[in-house]
Amino acid sequence: MLIDDLNAESPRATLFIDRYYEAEDRELPVDWEQVTRLQALRRLWQAPPQTLELFEPLWFAHFPFWVALAVTHRVRTAGSAACRAFFAIENNELSSIVPRGQRLRGLPTALTWVALRLLIPLLIDRIAYGSEASAELYSQFTGSRVDTTLIPQVRASRLDAAPAKREESVAFVGALHERKGLPLLLRAWEIVERDLPGARLAVVGAGPLAEEAAQWAAVNPECRRLCGQLDREDVLELLAGTSVVAIPSQRWGRWREQINGALVEALSVGCTVVTTTETGIASWLQEQGHAVVDPHVDDAEFAARLASAIRTPLDPSAVIGSLPSRDGRVLADLWLHRPVGE
Repeated sequence: MLIDDLNAESPRATLFIDRYYEAEDRELPVDWEQVTRLQALRRLWQAPPQTLELFEPLWFAHFPFWVALAVTHRVRTAGSAACRAFFAIENNELSSIVPRGQRLRGLPTALTWVALRLLIPLLIDRIAYGSEASAELYSQFTGSRVDTTLIPQVRASRLDAAPAKREESVAFVGALHERKGLPLLLRAWEIVERDLPGARLAVVGAGPLAEEAAQWAAVNPECRRLCGQLDREDVLELLAGTSVVAIPSQRWGRWREQINGALVEALSVGCTVVTTTETGIASWLQEQGHAVVDPHVDDAEFAARLASAIRTPLDPSAVIGSLPSRDGRVLADLWLHRPVGE
């Protein structure tokens, strides 16, 4: 059983090859075991589980390993009630995911599309989508055989009641990088603070734009604060008292936002979100009344949308009320691992 998330709840053996960067400092459950690829395949052959949860096949660098795991489980469990599944949050075009050479142009993408269209219906029984964007991406490969569901990857409320929010308070949390839209936010904020002199922006994070952000904040320290990198609990405490969270994600080369973790945390404590259509849960955010804009919007338009959210943020109780009773990843986990036949 292999997954790449730390929110799984149902009992199982969990094997992993390596930690992704966000989990490097997190304590792992006692039943997690780090293995090599060969050890994983051997374990899967010797003791195949009823349900095998795989990582996403569009984690392209590991696609051959994904196929090897799925085929091993299918062969080993032939004739028995077993299934293979994965949780999906990828949010990009296939052409941006698949490496390709200049001379080959679109050939690798076309070959990958054919491989996925053949292998996913053959090897996979269940897919739980964490976003509408991911469902749209994978729907071209699944066919009618695969059982799918959409469970937005948002957290349940972290609070028993809506917190008191500081009026006209805004936060940015994330890498201080162009891909998170920090330059757009800083330029737009100069317009916002002229119209709303009581508004305050806290910038949390580290990255290549840290020095630029520090110089920018020093120009008007009454309205701008650079907090640097904070511990997760300190970030949650800051967000609990913040009215609006603004993270205008942008495409950066072949990278595109999947589901922004800071936005998910902000929702869990009742914040109003201002972001772009680049995040995978953009449609869900729009349905709940949050501000979602085109990533290419100009500074003035983004400032106007941000100022509107500052003046009339969503009721924190309504934000919390829009969230599921349990974390979306846990609900997806329970759906993926339900008994075969249910």
